Amino acid sequence: MSNTNKTVWALDPHTKGKHEVLEAYLGAWYPILMQSSHKRLVFIDAFAGPGEYVGGEPGSPAIAIDALCGRRDSAELSRSAGVTFLFIEKRKDRAAHLRDIVLPRLAGSLPEGSTASVKEGTFDDWMREILDYLDDQKARLAPSFVMIDPFGYSDYPMTLVREILSNKSARFS
Repeated sequence: MSNTNKTVWALDPHTKGKHEVLEAYLGAWYPILMQSSHKRLVFIDAFAGPGEYVGGEPGSPAIAIDALCGRRDSAELSRSAGVTFLFIEKRKDRAAHLRDIVLPRLAGSLPEGSTASVKEGTFDDWMREILDYLDDQKARLAPSFVMIDPFGYSDYPMTLVREILSNKSARFS
């Protein structure tokens, strides 16, 4: 079992398997939705972590960006729809590592019209702020892939999940 008390820890086989599934899924998800009439796609990683492991293996934020940027057609796809990557991390040290060390390495490969940001805090708080803002604007969440993958039990409210899913183009992992 990983020592997840550290800022960066060793990648365990279970997580590696989840990352392989995420990469394969996003490899299909991006082109399908980008060829629709949507102008914006959203990828939210609710428990982003530091973005990498002690052996240099990529974490889910890097996998999500690489799944888009590693495509030969990423520039063409991004002309039809930009992707907003939002990485939420509760722990200050992990958010700082992701924001200051990992994200700068990835940001240069983002296609034009796509952005990536790190938010320190809880998924509940940030998602509530986003949904309240959209409600105030009488707008809907853009087609979104929301990855809720906490370490063990988390107390995020299922009502929040239901509210996100009320947007017809939202998907969860």
